[in-house]
Amino acid sequence: MQIILYFGSFNPVHNGHIALADAVSKRYHAKVWFVLSPQNPFKQDRTLWDENLRARLLKQSLRPYDALAYCDAELNLPKPSYTIDTLRYLQERHPQTEFLLLMGEDNLSGLHRWKEIDRIMNLCRILVYPRKAQKETAPQPDTYPIMERFAHKISILEDLPLLDISSTEIRQKLSEGQDISSLVPWQASGADGFQYFNNEKTS
Repeated sequence: MQIILYFGSFNPVHNGHIALADAVSKRYHAKVWFVLSPQNPFKQDRTLWDENLRARLLKQSLRPYDALAYCDAELNLPKPSYTIDTLRYLQERHPQTEFLLLMGEDNLSGLHRWKEIDRIMNLCRILVYPRKAQKETAPQPDTYPIMERFAHKISILEDLPLLDISSTEIRQKLSEGQDISSLVPWQASGADGFQYFNNEKTS
């Protein structure tokens, strides 16, 4: 069985995340697990929402999708979160599963700095979705040297729904009291709480 792991802080999750994961799941006929990262070792983000809130929004947002699921593996591991440690944790619990990693093109430039990157590449195939501005041009090895070493393990995904949405934009709009209902699968109401759309499945 194959499982596609989609790592991220999801700060917060938005329609772009969901559309991408849904399309990749259908293309590969595999489940996509949203692996919530409580702390990225390469980022010190002071705007990071509480991990319990991000988890709650993720779980609510994924309920309508049978092939998309929330994964709390990194919440059970030491911080900061390292992908290789999470992979070992998951493989111990799911030894018959082949894991693939889904990531954005922006990760390719720093992939060589990841902890035990050679081990990660030996364990997994990498599925890369290009930046919106470059979606007509696949990333080249001379731009991302990691592709020279592991080209056979990296697949560039084409013709995917790349929505021009960012979590930063959503946080900014929320702080300004703007409507974000078209950008997210949940709805903020007031400064102190969150409401969700009524079309979610009951728990």
